[in-house]
Amino acid sequence: MAAYASNPAEALRPSAAVTFGMPVAAMVALDVALIATNAWGIAMVERGSMVEVPYLLDVSTDFGLGERWNAIKWAVALGAVLAAFEVRRGLAVAVLAIVLGVMLADDYLRVHEQVATLLDAAATLPGVPDGLQRGAWGFVYTLGFGAAILSAMLLAALRAGPVLRGSMLSLFWLLVLLGGFGIFIDLFHAVAQGLSPEAVGTAVWGLVENGGEMLVITAIAVGTLRLSWRILRGSRGPG
Repeated sequence: MAAYASNPAEALRPSAAVTFGMPVAAMVALDVALIATNAWGIAMVERGSMVEVPYLLDVSTDFGLGERWNAIKWAVALGAVLAAFEVRRGLAVAVLAIVLGVMLADDYLRVHEQVATLLDAAATLPGVPDGLQRGAWGFVYTLGFGAAILSAMLLAALRAGPVLRGSMLSLFWLLVLLGGFGIFIDLFHAVAQGLSPEAVGTAVWGLVENGGEMLVITAIAVGTLRLSWRILRGSRGPG
């Protein structure tokens, strides 16, 4: 005999898989499409069929389609957390909102890149060979910037209640992964640009760095939306 839900409204409520499945698939598909298009452009340049990858299709360029798409994901995640903060005014949600706001502003306005460029132009870093001076101060500054973001997230996660701690720690590790692309892979990209800016290998490093960041930002946005959804649906517990 078929079992029926005791609450008709419960039967009509979409599951988390249904709620997030299609948007997540669409986000990842767009990421992959942008990365694949950029890779195709690099291959065409290498074959001599194109002079350069079109600006909008190069995920490494400022305000290209990839950068704009990343900004949209940060903005959507931030909006969801701000909505959740109206329900749960705890430290964890507040810190997450601040971190997402900082990441949105930094990613779209390229704050840390511009500060790093100014530092590189103003002084040399002692003990670093001349050939690697380009981006050296930028690397140090970006490392400090990333450490500050990660420290705030980790402290907030450890002080969060049991309802939020697991999700906050997952977001923390995703930010660590994002830092790996944005700091260490970026270092290889910067060195390649300094040694041979027109080489195909330089373009590939840029694609690995920025394509990896794009996928991780999608994961962060999805994790943030899931966390916000749980709060808005009435999860209880200290946060």
